[in-house]
Amino acid sequence: MVDSTGIYFNPMLRHLDRGNREVDNGHYLQYEYVFGATAAAALYRRTMIEDIALEGEFFDTDFFAYREDADVAWRAQLMGWKCLYVPFARGYHVRKVLPRNRRALPPEINMHSVKNRFLMRIKNISGDLYWRNWLSITVRDFAVVACCLLREQTSLKAFWLLARSFKHTLLKRRMVQARRRVDNDYMASWFRYAPVTRQAPRKMIRTLSRSEAART
Repeated sequence: MVDSTGIYFNPMLRHLDRGNREVDNGHYLQYEYVFGATAAAALYRRTMIEDIALEGEFFDTDFFAYREDADVAWRAQLMGWKCLYVPFARGYHVRKVLPRNRRALPPEINMHSVKNRFLMRIKNISGDLYWRNWLSITVRDFAVVACCLLREQTSLKAFWLLARSFKHTLLKRRMVQARRRVDNDYMASWFRYAPVTRQAPRKMIRTLSRSEAART
């Protein structure tokens, strides 16, 4: 069973794991660029860590739990870094946090999930990306807020925490946007309802394939 072959974002700003819960039948065997990697099975270059860190932090400690790897992926893309999916690099992950089992999760985790959804957006989204997808974003936001009000009141604390950290989050946003190295069209191209991938250069694929063959 596949856990993740890369993080992707849809126009509602939901981040999902490509291939999650699919049967591993060999259909993810291409070297491809993906939006980002789930932190359960990721290798990050030290130069990238140092380049995109904010206030000395790689993973944002304001997140506390959940979505911090998606935040890193978004920030890295803005700053011109790429994420390569390597099909023969395998890891094993027992995933407990899934959209379908939200009600079974501790209320604190669900609350931080709501908070971090908006923290990530405030830091990373551009006005252009927002306006391209404003209807999808608004529909999803309405659903999230309605769920908190009607079914998951324990998550309402998320909005108080957002308000308390708003000024500091805006400071982080300014730092991220000031170091942005890609254009609006490039970023918008990643936000689709179906997972987006890009073919890795053939020279890189040949090098990686020879390296893999030498280890086996």
